[in-house]
Amino acid sequence: MIVPAAHRRLRGAVAVLASLGAAIALSACSQSDASQRSAGKGLIEVGSRQDAPADYRPRLLTDGQLGFTDLRGDVVVVNFWASWCAPCREEQPDLNQVHAAYADRGVSFLGVAIKDNHSNAESYVAELGVPYDSLVDADGSYGASFGEVGPSALPATILVDHEGRVAARIFGRTTAEELSSLLDRLLAEQPAAG
Repeated sequence: MIVPAAHRRLRGAVAVLASLGAAIALSACSQSDASQRSAGKGLIEVGSRQDAPADYRPRLLTDGQLGFTDLRGDVVVVNFWASWCAPCREEQPDLNQVHAAYADRGVSFLGVAIKDNHSNAESYVAELGVPYDSLVDADGSYGASFGEVGPSALPATILVDHEGRVAARIFGRTTAEELSSLLDRLLAEQPAAG
């Protein structure tokens, strides 16, 4: 039999452990390791770029489908987020601002809700006024197709060049200034004739 004082201490210890576990889980969305963050701040040299997953055609929240072959010739910003990720919510106004500034300049945006559900993703899009297409990647397979993008690296932003190759990776929260600088450099690159 547990005496009342011991029972209270046990309950307190369980509550502390549960709170610690929740804090670790929530902070994981903003805590990428230092090498990922530093590696993701500039453009990847043209000769080192890998193709984006062109044949993957995920279903959008609007029920349509979209693949990179549909966007060939555009620079594409793919932002990975989750409705439960606080840094994702914090960066969304910057993404909306950059989308508005570059929408008529050959830049397309795609939002990807990682390990989230359709209802929460729709609420996030409506609440934060996301002006571009988004999809739900419930099992994380779309994020995995880009390499190291997953729930522990959120938010994450991938920039795809005119040729459909991954040109930059940003792990962690981005800003309008950082994203605009990268987009300006990508837009200055000349697409191959073809």
